[in-house]
Amino acid sequence: MTTQPPGPHPGSLSLTTHWAEPEVAVLTVAGDLDMLTSPQLTQCLEEIREHSPRAVVVDLGKVDFLGSAGLAALVTAHERTGSGGSVRIVASARETQRAFSMTGLDEVLDLYTTCEAALADA
Repeated sequence: MTTQPPGPHPGSLSLTTHWAEPEVAVLTVAGDLDMLTSPQLTQCLEEIREHSPRAVVVDLGKVDFLGSAGLAALVTAHERTGSGGSVRIVASARETQRAFSMTGLDEVLDLYTTCEAALADA
């Protein structure tokens, strides 16, 4: 399990990983996902990918800010997954959903409104 506690200021990020099933990882992201914190997300997703999961659910339900660097990190994770797995993104907040729809990434990435829906589809 990877845990980084959130800080009290903008630019802080918390990442927590747990395995919902032996081949399904859930990564809960909280805080600001921007150019300062997206490298942490990328590193965590790479560590998860080393275990060859069938699916990775990235729960953005506690993200306060989602910038272009955060979106790019999610697209990169999607592209690196290959045919053997999938990245499923939970975008429950309206602001987060808007970031995906404004960039057209809602047509590229697998988006869900709840973690339960993403897990049921995994």
